[in-house]
Amino acid sequence: MHVTLKTEVLVGIVVALVALVGSALGTWSAVINTEGPRERRYLILGYVSMWIVTLVLLPLIFIIPRPWNYIELGVLCMIIPVMTYRITLRSLLLRTVESRDRQVDGL
Repeated sequence: MHVTLKTEVLVGIVVALVALVGSALGTWSAVINTEGPRERRYLILGYVSMWIVTLVLLPLIFIIPRPWNYIELGVLCMIIPVMTYRITLRSLLLRTVESRDRQVDGL
C-alpha cells in the first residue's frame, strides 16, 4: 500500500505548526514582559487554561463527524479570541494596580 501526502495536507500541517510556534512565542513573550508577580501569575494561569482548551478542542475537529466538526470549529474560533481579550484586559488591570501599589509604597 503506497501512501502519498497531498500538497494541501502538507501545507495544512506546515501552517498549523507555524501557528502553534507563533502562539507559543506570543505566550512566552507576554509572560516575560510582565511587571509584577500578580500579573505574571494571572497570565500563566490564563494562558495555560487557553492552551488546554485549544489542545483539547483542536483534535476534536478531526474526530467529530461532519457537519458537527464545523460547529465545533466555530466555537473554537469564538472562544480563543474572547479568552485572549479577557486575559489581556485583566492583565492590564493588574499591571495598573501593581504600579499604583509601587507608587504608594514608594511614598
